[in-house]
Amino acid sequence: MPTRWATTINACATFDQFSGLLARKRSRAPYSRVRKGNQRAMNNYVKVRFDLGGDPIGGETLWAEPVNMMVYRLANIPFHATGYAEGDLVACRDEAGTLTVMRLAQSSGNGTLRLLFADSTSEAEGVLQELASVGCCYERASRQLIAVTIPPNLMVPFSQLANYLNSLSDTILIG
Repeated sequence: MPTRWATTINACATFDQFSGLLARKRSRAPYSRVRKGNQRAMNNYVKVRFDLGGDPIGGETLWAEPVNMMVYRLANIPFHATGYAEGDLVACRDEAGTLTVMRLAQSSGNGTLRLLFADSTSEAEGVLQELASVGCCYERASRQLIAVTIPPNLMVPFSQLANYLNSLSDTILIG
């Protein structure tokens, strides 16, 4: 069992209760993750664009799976588009051949965290392993910027996850 969680969770559950949760790790793969080299799987996905309208980032594109007429399920974790999460259904419109997200059609129940690590150290990798051990999945934009999906069935209360992240040194996690 990861040692940091043992100290964080003691107030809410016994060690045995918590280690039982860890033993039931999520067995399914993260939502419909598009993998490089899997062209057949990618043929079912399209790119959808979030217009962010700001500097320095004007937009963000994500892979999405068509659900029905102009509604798509997000297959990536958004790094810059706020209010959206992996698995959400979004309504789009075609703007000159580009599918632009107009609104959230249905929430997946997932949440999104963005983490900015001070450096890409082994400590940062340890944090990501801790998050994965309780049911989160993540994607990297760079060595330091990571987007994390928080599933609705997280294996620990979200408050404990927040306490864990807030307890990290600024030399590991910025902010």
